[in-house]
Amino acid sequence: MGIKVDLEIFLNEIRSGKAQAVGMSGLLVKSTQVMQENLKAMKEEGFTVPVLLGGAALTRTFIDDFCRPFYDGPIFYCKDAFDGVTAMSRIEKGGVLDTNLHGDAGLEKVKVVKKEIIIPPFEELKMPSREVRVPTPPFWGRRVMQAGKDFPLELAFEWINHKILFKQRWGYNSKGMEKKRL
Repeated sequence: MGIKVDLEIFLNEIRSGKAQAVGMSGLLVKSTQVMQENLKAMKEEGFTVPVLLGGAALTRTFIDDFCRPFYDGPIFYCKDAFDGVTAMSRIEKGGVLDTNLHGDAGLEKVKVVKKEIIIPPFEELKMPSREVRVPTPPFWGRRVMQAGKDFPLELAFEWINHKILFKQRWGYNSKGMEKKRL
């Protein structure tokens, strides 16, 4: 069931005993927020039915950090349909569920090395020299350049964005006309 399915439909299926597991798919970031809300509501109702979470917007780290803390039942991260089949076969076997379908693969192990920064007292700070030579530009202010006189006309033609010039600035519309390159 996708995020457009009302949570009450999920809960009714669980209450009726027809559901062995609940699957939610998160294709967009918005649906991941809905997943988290659904898990919180299921926990409040006291459900512990296994949950399969998958979809393009999900990662294993997201499931571990933002979904597992909000639900007491087993949660499977299914990165594809094959993982869903594996998860369901584990659920059907029953017993203690191993929700780790991938071992340690996909877990980012971040090693943070904190380097101590020592800030010297203000009196010991060395200020940069003021004798830096700033180059002088060839001229100050604006200058009008003339094509053909100050630079080659072909150069200006190469620099122009023809698409913007013709369509946006001149309002040229090529509908119904044959496309030809310049």
